[in-house]
Amino acid sequence: ELWMQPQKSAMQRLLSFEVRKGEGFALFGRAPASPVLSALGVMEFAELARVLEIDPDVAARTRNWLYRSRHVNGWWGDSDLPTNAYIAWALAESGPDASRDALLDALDRRLPEAKDPYELALGANALLAGGRDAKGWLDALKESASVNEGIVFWSSKIHGVMSAHGLSLGVETTALAAHAFARSGKYLDYAAWARHWIMQHRDARGTWSTTAATVAALRALGDDVRPIRGDGDVTVVVDGKDVETYRIDAKNRDVHHHVDLRRFATTGEHTIELRGAEVEAQIVSQRYRVYEKEPNSKFGLTIDYPTATLTRGATIKVKARVDYHGSTTARMPIVEVPIPPGLDIRESDLDWHDDVARIARHAPMTWGVGVRHAMIEHGRIVLYLGDMDNEEFSEIDLMFMVARAGTFKTDAALFVKTVKARQDYRFDVPYFGLKTPETMPEACLKAAVL
Repeated sequence: ELWMQPQKSAMQRLLSFEVRKGEGFALFGRAPASPVLSALGVMEFAELARVLEIDPDVAARTRNWLYRSRHVNGWWGDSDLPTNAYIAWALAESGPDASRDALLDALDRRLPEAKDPYELALGANALLAGGRDAKGWLDALKESASVNEGIVFWSSKIHGVMSAHGLSLGVETTALAAHAFARSGKYLDYAAWARHWIMQHRDARGTWSTTAATVAALRALGDDVRPIRGDGDVTVVVDGKDVETYRIDAKNRDVHHHVDLRRFATTGEHTIELRGAEVEAQIVSQRYRVYEKEPNSKFGLTIDYPTATLTRGATIKVKARVDYHGSTTARMPIVEVPIPPGLDIRESDLDWHDDVARIARHAPMTWGVGVRHAMIEHGRIVLYLGDMDNEEFSEIDLMFMVARAGTFKTDAALFVKTVKARQDYRFDVPYFGLKTPETMPEACLKAAVL
């Protein structure tokens, strides 16, 4: 039951992005629906159905919407091959039907158009999911690989269906190719070499920089999952001294164990070893530095704080500016603005209408490219911008407030509301609202005094 909870939460979260019942999915749950994101939903429903009991109507209504949203030529969007191969793959995973078979027949005839490894990988997976052999696609995919001393990978010169490009799309393409080979049972040596390359390109968080690349990589690595035989102990050793020991058995061998070694992070060299049962591990380190614009960077981020000192109750306007200098369109850049210690901005201040209008007093105002969505996450404001072309900019105003005392949590603290100096009781009587008692437990406040 504990293992199933994340899957159940993922299902509920996924449904929150449905535009309206039976009308597809969108990035922020607002119309118009996106065929690509609706296809992603269909694929996730198919995968979740393997471990969860899912209402079959959910996937059926999204699948039907996808078929209804096609153009008269039978394709979606601009009829580009990556988009349509991806949607065909999702529909193929959702189960057989007459429309799916006709779609896969049409996709197979488009093999001569596939010039990029990303297109070949998507097409091969779509056909394999529908029970086809995809021989021509797999052969072409093998020929397009970069091979170097037992390492295989694929690069792509186009944009992915989720707007990825460069290295992240290279990871996604390599993972898709490895999955296609594993699923078909052909070129399994290439699949194994590709998985090795994928493991070498994890980031510090153990993922692959984008959601699409991470999902594809985990799917490819899952093709080679093998059970650990027998039980055993794993001991973490730092500088020759035992730190922690874990028992690996049938109940927990598929659980991720996290070992915090920050207390050993001192100046100089250190050694870290794992002794005992054979397990996969990754060492992750982090450091913090003042932001500096990287030379020759396509993006420039400037954050202007108007003052370094604040008085109690003050509100300041922080200006964040993003400049873009690139030869191709940047698809929905994501900007993270840190919330400085002692300052606060509330999620309700970042509400947006579909037209990205300012609807709350402290909501961001933008000039240039607008903000499509905003949210607060892990102590920072995450802004999703509109597409940016060369020399375009986005300038965002954010209102910060001095954080309320309750946000600096202290055990068993007492909340005291007092008067101001020279307070005029004829017009200003000290009080606190009904919301205060509701939020006091969050700040570990046990009592209030007025």
